[in-house]
Amino acid sequence: MNSDVGSIMSACYKIHPVQVYTDRMPQDFILPSMYFPQPISADAPSSISSYRVDCSLAIKVFAKSDEQAVDAAEHIAQTIRKSRMVTPVIDEDGHNTGKYMRIRKMESRIIDEGVAQLTFTWTSRYQYNRVDYDKMGSFYLNQGIRR
Repeated sequence: MNSDVGSIMSACYKIHPVQVYTDRMPQDFILPSMYFPQPISADAPSSISSYRVDCSLAIKVFAKSDEQAVDAAEHIAQTIRKSRMVTPVIDEDGHNTGKYMRIRKMESRIIDEGVAQLTFTWTSRYQYNRVDYDKMGSFYLNQGIRR
């Protein structure tokens, strides 16, 4: 998982500390729990030196009842909303990098018996690879102006 997904996963776990699954759900999974699949992403140019990746992550919150599932999902969403939709970015080892990411939108809804879906949407920006060129030395022009 990339650092954005790991950061969202960490934020959700701190708010709602339950069993977390990232691979396929086992048949005898624990309740309550959360499932984090891979995000959906689409890219687009951002500027002449960068591009953006728009991401969407639909996590599933499992509980014993519909009400408990949607309450847990809404509690996570409300807590993140109260922090101005900002969450700390963590590195691969789980340490805080000192950077933050902004969640653009969150949606929650019941999708099955005892299952709520909480969808996060955010945008990440990345620099294009810069190609190193040798700087040009002197440039002399030996042409006059034509009349």
